[in-house]
Amino acid sequence: MVSPALALPTRLRGDLDDQDIAGRLSQVRPICCPVDPMRRYWEGKEPFAAPTAGLAARLAQLAHLLEWSYGYRTPRHRGQRLSRRAPSAGALYPSETFLVVDTGSGWKALYYDFLHQGFYAAKADAAALAGALALPPGGAAFLLVSVLWRTVQRYGVRGYRYCLLDAGHVASNLMSVARHCGLAAVAEAGLTADMERRLGLEEGEALVLSVSVGGSLLESPVPRPPRPPSPTHILAPAIEHAPLLSPVLRRVHAFHARTLAHDRVPLSVPELSRGAVVPDLETWADERYSAKDFRPAGVPSSHLERMAEVAWRSATPGGACAVHVISLRVDGAPVAAGSVTADGSLRWSAGPRWAPEAMARRLSAACQGQSLVLGCSFAVVLSADSQQVLDGGYAGYRPFVLQCGFVGAELYREAVRLGLGTTTIGGFSDGEVASLLGDPDLHPVVVQVFGRPEAEAIKVDAARWVAVPPLSRQDSTGGTL
Repeated sequence: MVSPALALPTRLRGDLDDQDIAGRLSQVRPICCPVDPMRRYWEGKEPFAAPTAGLAARLAQLAHLLEWSYGYRTPRHRGQRLSRRAPSAGALYPSETFLVVDTGSGWKALYYDFLHQGFYAAKADAAALAGALALPPGGAAFLLVSVLWRTVQRYGVRGYRYCLLDAGHVASNLMSVARHCGLAAVAEAGLTADMERRLGLEEGEALVLSVSVGGSLLESPVPRPPRPPSPTHILAPAIEHAPLLSPVLRRVHAFHARTLAHDRVPLSVPELSRGAVVPDLETWADERYSAKDFRPAGVPSSHLERMAEVAWRSATPGGACAVHVISLRVDGAPVAAGSVTADGSLRWSAGPRWAPEAMARRLSAACQGQSLVLGCSFAVVLSADSQQVLDGGYAGYRPFVLQCGFVGAELYREAVRLGLGTTTIGGFSDGEVASLLGDPDLHPVVVQVFGRPEAEAIKVDAARWVAVPPLSRQDSTGGTL
């Protein structure tokens, strides 16, 4: 009989194997139904009316923080669709945001709807949530919830990893904007099943992260972000809730439940954005597009070195993920894989050298054949030692992936500063990427590619999804964030 202590990492290993693109539960499929269970908060209801002018002004500022982090924006180039200010696998946007706030006469839990740009009252035990989050009087905290089925119906159980990366990007954007405006912000991953119940979540909805915001919003005003006209036309004409009997969804929900802990787990967030954000907040926020394709052109080695440094400094506070690079078209750098050492220096592998096109084909093959990888100049890979992930258990897995999302968000911001295009790749073979890096014991979580973007390109990636025979076609988004 296997002891519980030994069974836990064994079960985790099996669950992580299922998240690989080769796993039978992680094959990419077409979207089978529109999913928006959060309509229950706003459909047929009026937005929350603040009882005082002071609270109304404060909620408006908090709404601006959310909009800069995750709101809709106007496309800037032909071929870009209406999107939001954070990348998302398949543009499914599983993250939803709630606010727990002291109204002056008690705690209130509010749901924020980005389509209508308004807060709506949520039936939740706000006082208990504030106590669990240790919020001080006058405090406020955002709760990020993943609507799992939006992503899982397409990507299978590995969709949970995409949901966490999605939430990590949103939270990192939120904290960066808050800090830019002189506000304190702290992210925590220590959440409990009781908090999910207090928030009133339903089956298939997962509380993954909290961000508390302190400081005087009136002394540090958050500017109103621009907004495209009337994005409500993107609402699906029909709504289906998550199927309660879906075995894949139930498996993902059970995985998430095992990540919930009873201890507060703060996430270490880099301070790189403080003072580094350009004064034009709109440019900084709205240029963070995922590149649809790259021109196969070289970039200076200083760009690769800067991205490696940013990734290392972003990952170092939490110590959760290791940083690797793959150079394809970098002037002054070899065509090879490398790693960032503990002291921040870049060390290249001693393996055979490849031509840029050959290395690009290897990387693209590891990433489900996604064509935009072929033209990139270099890639940054975030990973951890497989045994380290197993030793951390389920409770350590969610903070680990969230931390990778924070690092990826910082890389997006730095790409804007350097004029580079970037895209996060989620759909890849763990084993093939680890082999490309020369370490089969690695557990990669993110492959982020960089290069000279084709501004008006239309994404034509060839990642595969599996359909019921006799249907057969090529998927256009095999897990690109």
